[in-house]
Amino acid sequence: MNRSISRKATMTSIEIAELVGSRHSDVKRSIERLVAKGVIQHTPLATVENNQSLSPNKYTKAYFFEGEQGKRDSIVVVAQLSPEFTARLVDRWRELENARVQLKSKAEILAEMAQMHLEHERRINAVNAQVAEVSAQVSMVAETLEQIKKGNMPEGYIGYRQLAAKCGLTEAKCRNLVNAFRIPTDTHEFLTPEGLLARRSIVALAPFRKAFKQVMSEAEPRNKRWYHPKMGMFQAIHHPVPESPKDNLSLHTVREKIRTGYATVCRRSSWPEGIWVWPEGGSRKRWRTIRDGKIHAIDLAPEDVVATDWIVS
Repeated sequence: MNRSISRKATMTSIEIAELVGSRHSDVKRSIERLVAKGVIQHTPLATVENNQSLSPNKYTKAYFFEGEQGKRDSIVVVAQLSPEFTARLVDRWRELENARVQLKSKAEILAEMAQMHLEHERRINAVNAQVAEVSAQVSMVAETLEQIKKGNMPEGYIGYRQLAAKCGLTEAKCRNLVNAFRIPTDTHEFLTPEGLLARRSIVALAPFRKAFKQVMSEAEPRNKRWYHPKMGMFQAIHHPVPESPKDNLSLHTVREKIRTGYATVCRRSSWPEGIWVWPEGGSRKRWRTIRDGKIHAIDLAPEDVVATDWIVS
């Protein structure tokens, strides 16, 4: 019998000779006659050890029977040699097949265990990768929610309500200026006190200030209002006054001394903080100021008139 593990059970003509108690040479001749008659298929020869031989060289050529066809042909050979041994041959084939299945199962179990181990590691790695990805997403969402909850906005941006308080324009005129000068905007998300998500438009402050100074340098004063081709008529009202008490008092004094009603007063940032001026009758050629508690005419240099760093209130 072939002792190696193979895919199919095999039997040699030497094993058949031992099984039926015949000489191997007689079994070979019987096989060759049956092959010549076409009763069985031609089976290959192979060199195997012959336990019936007493010579030093115990190896001889033997026929191999393999698989279902070999099983059928070997039964025919035994029936030809010794019909009473046919059942024994069938039992022998069953033993060979059972032994092959058992040996193969052991090998397959080891292979399956190795494959299962690899598959287990692959699944663990896949799960770890998914957990890491989900953790990163959760962290990102948590950070985003925290930013929304705190109402964080990009640095250098401000809302329209704050803009209106800073420059004295209405929110509508602030939007008009933003559109006219293509000032960058963004959307700010925040949570209301009720915990609801809200959104508002925000504006880049530095470009807005630059555009506003340009507008004020180009605008024409018309009584209590100003005119600019890109802005139309507008008022620069409710502009925050300087923070020190002295300057607040100076601005208040200016307004108290103007008897004709509210006038837009302004000054350059490079001037002393207590100096405020306003155009008389809306003319940019005649300017007035307060000095020693009285209204006086003041001549402004051309570069002062066209300067872009006016503070308007």
